[in-house]
Amino acid sequence: MAIKIDLLPVYVKLKRNLHRTIAACFVLAALVGTGLALVLQQRKLELQTAEENLEAAQAVAEKATAAEGRARTATAEAAPLVGVVGFMTGASKTGPQRAALVDLIRRNIDINAVVSSIDVSDGQKVIIKATVRDPNEYARFLLNLRRASDVNGGTLFKGLPVAAGPKGFANGARPFQQPQPSQDPAEIIYPVDVVAEGTLLNPVQVPPDPTGAAPATAAEPGLEGIEGEPGAPPA
Repeated sequence: MAIKIDLLPVYVKLKRNLHRTIAACFVLAALVGTGLALVLQQRKLELQTAEENLEAAQAVAEKATAAEGRARTATAEAAPLVGVVGFMTGASKTGPQRAALVDLIRRNIDINAVVSSIDVSDGQKVIIKATVRDPNEYARFLLNLRRASDVNGGTLFKGLPVAAGPKGFANGARPFQQPQPSQDPAEIIYPVDVVAEGTLLNPVQVPPDPTGAAPATAAEPGLEGIEGEPGAPPA
């Protein structure tokens, strides 16, 4: 067995190890620098791609904003025409409904009453202005209307209608006088004005006003909750 004897001084070995360590450090630093350079280049490419995508997105956003503006302008310009078309379409549908409703109302008005107006302009309520000869006819007039209420099994009103009727003879009402056979025919005078109001059981859908005006209302001041005035028959 051969025996290897190192006769070199100790510093020679240490110097050789130092050179190897320095070389390894240079190689490691080169590898790390190359890796960092590759990562930096990758990040630069990603940043460039993001900037290009941002520019493209901004261009699309500007086009979309412009398109939305044009759409709003077109919608605003077409609004009057759309409103008129909608109103005419709705009005054409309410014609048969209103005709049937007015006929139903007419059937429930006392035959002796002289009707001056029937107002169903808001589609929710009906206001009837009429004239009767005396308090008895007023009572029959209101009774006939209330028979048409759902409270009494009717199909016209929801709840009992109300009415402002005769104010009593001291307030200008005059009794009807039957002419005698020997007298000339007498003109029949209807001295009692009546205003009746009721909520419809089946409201009519009124089309919206294309001009944007407030919808018509059938209510009149002083009529809400009126069951008659002093001198009227019990309701």
